[in-house]
Amino acid sequence: MREIRPSARPVGSATRRRQLLCGLRAALAFAVLVSFGCGERRSDLRDVALDLDGMDPAVVVQLRAAEAVALAAPVDPAGAEAWGVLGETCQAYALLPAAFDAYANATGLAPEEPRWWYLMGAVAVEESRFDDASRYLSRAVELAPDRSPPLVAQATLELMRGNADEAVRLAHLAIAADGADMGGWLALAEAESVRNRPQEAVDAYRTIIQRQPEATKVVAPLVSNLRRLGLHDKAAELQFRGGDRPVVRRDPWMERVLARREGFDAETRRASQLYELGRYVEAALGFEAALALRPDDVPTMVNLAGCRLRVGEFDLAAEVLGRALELDPDNPTAWFDLGSAEVGRGRDEAAVAAYQRSVELRPQSLMAIGELGDALRRLGRWQEALDRYRAVLEQQGDLEPALAWGAVCLVRLDRFVEARQWLKSALQKRPESTALAGLAARLLATAADPAARDGAQALKVARQLEQIVPAPVHLELVGLALAETGDWSAAMEKVDLALAALPEGRSELRDRLERERIEYAASRPYRDFGGEDLFIRDAVRDRLRLAGSR
Repeated sequence: MREIRPSARPVGSATRRRQLLCGLRAALAFAVLVSFGCGERRSDLRDVALDLDGMDPAVVVQLRAAEAVALAAPVDPAGAEAWGVLGETCQAYALLPAAFDAYANATGLAPEEPRWWYLMGAVAVEESRFDDASRYLSRAVELAPDRSPPLVAQATLELMRGNADEAVRLAHLAIAADGADMGGWLALAEAESVRNRPQEAVDAYRTIIQRQPEATKVVAPLVSNLRRLGLHDKAAELQFRGGDRPVVRRDPWMERVLARREGFDAETRRASQLYELGRYVEAALGFEAALALRPDDVPTMVNLAGCRLRVGEFDLAAEVLGRALELDPDNPTAWFDLGSAEVGRGRDEAAVAAYQRSVELRPQSLMAIGELGDALRRLGRWQEALDRYRAVLEQQGDLEPALAWGAVCLVRLDRFVEARQWLKSALQKRPESTALAGLAARLLATAADPAARDGAQALKVARQLEQIVPAPVHLELVGLALAETGDWSAAMEKVDLALAALPEGRSELRDRLERERIEYAASRPYRDFGGEDLFIRDAVRDRLRLAGSR
């Protein structure tokens, strides 16, 4: 795997000065403590091993200083704070095993302090140790039943473990404890969605948007639940208002961790803004600078890979994602992006494996299921691809690409009559779709099965498309339909008009039009359905972006 090295671009000087100043202050505090002497270290305290390879020097100063203060702390409840601070510092820079051990020392010295149990649970969640995390978070809830942070964390964890009913119960408790904490509302919305209670999910998502209109990341799941309720008009109104801005919540028990991430967060925020502006090369530099502060931060690696994908650096993207998956092999977004990288490298078999793993980890992801279907289709695995498109449509029945490619799979499987019925139903759902109309006209004019052909209907649809956009591909459709009705001279005239409208040079469409003209000159219809990609590729493609993921 390509090693991700710190960017040559320095971290902001103001951030570096703050980090160095914090470290020096802590080091001075340690010196004072050592000068006055400290008690013996308790034998049951854990050793906290810091892996500092590749880290920014300013961060190393912070970590070593916090470590020194913890080692000099008294072995009683008052000393728990120093170990907690070391844990927070380690967690801020993604040294999760060290953070966990430091929090364990804090809970050992102050077992009645819920904050350390909560933070220990948060680390266990990041490490995907969900059973352990549940025990720690449950203890935090027992010690502080009226505080929302542990309740929200426990609700989110139960949802991750598939316990949606328990997640709803905990989310309601969190909202009762602090209704202003949007974390409770978000956990409730996601859990109700999983329970297939779209009205309750819609109500919770709307509460979030009313209080945080800038939280555009919840728009996509809100739209999905509105569609489940059959409220397609309301869904259409919101469909293009989504984005990547997450719900903002104040978690007082994580504030110090977040504060220590200031430099890292500043880099990732700036890089994310550059990404949204389409400045992917600059964004990649920003994400690399953030990785200098937290070398093993998987989300940042995935974002860096996203930049590489956008500029066509598929090999580099695959290398970064390979390292991310070594650290977090159950990351569905990383597997999805690896699939995209493999597509870019022309390796559809590898793409299928990556997309399949992404779907296994996130079964409800329409994008992952759809891309898996596309990769299978390109490999000629038509039935498997059709099954994936059906799975997409079970969740969102009017998604245009799935409707279109599903029809193509049926044609390739020689199920022409079924394909005709499929397209008829699809056009009832998306009557404005020129892609679906074009496929229908082509099928009606060229199907190998006479029971699926209807020249008059094909001509009607093709002429409507010609009036909307007199493009060469629509002129070709009129010619195909005229040939099916037996009007060979009119069919050749349309082919000639289409050829004249094409730019100079060879192309797939020019070659096909010339073959069609030969058939019409011999009074023979054209029976090749090929060329469907020209309709679908240029169609407006619906895309559903899920929270935290591509």
